[in-house]
Amino acid sequence: MTDIERVHERIDQTWESDFLILKDLIAQQSVSTENRGVRECSVYIRDLLESFGVSATVYETDGFPLVYGERQSRNHPDAPTILFYGHYDVMPAGDLAAWKTDPFTATIVDGVIYGRGVADCKGQWIAHLIALRAYLEVVGDIPVNLKFCFEGDEELGSPSIRKFVESHLELLNADLVYTADSGMHPSGRPYVLYGVRGNISMDLSLRCADKDNHSGHAGGVIREAVWEMIRVLASMYDEEGRVTIQGFYDDIVPPTEYDRHLIDLLPFDAKEYEEIFGIREMELDRDAFFERLMFRPTLSINGIHGGYTGPGPVTIIPGEVRVKMNMRLAHKQDPDKMFRNFEAHVHAVNPDVTVTWLAQMPSSRTQTDLPIAMAVARAVKEVFGCEPVAMPLVGATGSKYIWTDILKQPSLIVPYANADENNHLPNENITLACWRRGPHVSAQVYCELGKLKAE
Repeated sequence: MTDIERVHERIDQTWESDFLILKDLIAQQSVSTENRGVRECSVYIRDLLESFGVSATVYETDGFPLVYGERQSRNHPDAPTILFYGHYDVMPAGDLAAWKTDPFTATIVDGVIYGRGVADCKGQWIAHLIALRAYLEVVGDIPVNLKFCFEGDEELGSPSIRKFVESHLELLNADLVYTADSGMHPSGRPYVLYGVRGNISMDLSLRCADKDNHSGHAGGVIREAVWEMIRVLASMYDEEGRVTIQGFYDDIVPPTEYDRHLIDLLPFDAKEYEEIFGIREMELDRDAFFERLMFRPTLSINGIHGGYTGPGPVTIIPGEVRVKMNMRLAHKQDPDKMFRNFEAHVHAVNPDVTVTWLAQMPSSRTQTDLPIAMAVARAVKEVFGCEPVAMPLVGATGSKYIWTDILKQPSLIVPYANADENNHLPNENITLACWRRGPHVSAQVYCELGKLKAE
């Protein structure tokens, strides 16, 4: 029996005692949005890491503490170093009456583990520690060098992680940043996610009068805020559906040949997407769908408010209108430049519109054909017995840029939870099968990356 086979066997032998550890971890009510139990949990996690053979430290940040740990390979000093990122804060339980079980007691019901944090994401990153311990118990060493970074205010938008990374580049330096979070593909196939698009959120407002006016008394003799805003919004698209803002399509990095190969392997069912999105018809084919979703910027209207929209007629001319908008950015597009171009376009159409920046986050991308990335994909395939759903970029946005742009290392997301994990909602869950499989994936990743040399 090979070393990795013995490691997998050991993981299967200890799952019941490991579940008790998960139960203790979920009982730590580390709710960052309520400032409840987070600091206490950081100390608990430091001690937990130590119990798994990891040298650990609690670092103070501008927000809640960050827990860092590392374990070096004794026999393979030239092996790659993996930095495992995760967070230990959780969302509030919400409506207790909507839960099947006590939210802070990990409970198995019909093959599903329920509890706040079992999927997002305490129950996922603990898999890395279980895999580490199994290696130490049956082999006596690990084939790679491991680092762990668990933050305590991710559910607040990770306000302190960037500054911590910028001031601890040497401490955190690694050959790969690996995150186990979120859910797998709805088909049950695993994901390997290589990047995320960027995002800018902004607010438009226009006031043409200090109050709403009667449309019979004022119609045709005063400026109408809503109509003027509609002209501004309509100017942003042409008849072919292309955004007309100058520079909107600049700096886009097109998909590589290998990216297109991965797109060819992605599951695509137009009828399924019609049901997911609640639309009558999916008009795009596979190539157009995924190229737009991953490699093209978008401009969306999130909401419009102005005047009266309740039941019955109320014949007024609103004095003010407000619009929420956002842009999803393709990789390498500069959020500052894109916002300046947007603002210039708006003011060229109507200089009286106020444009307010609300938030932004740059894109992040890891090359899909890097040897270390391909080794992770092989490990995932080995455990699941099928090709992972490999997404060069996902359409959404996250703080992944911290690892690729600041730490300047490749970063991958490999979800261990089921697609219907209910994160942030009542009855957050991870299936027992998914939870038990997680340590096997981490162990196989150690094995595959241990065959490589550090960069």
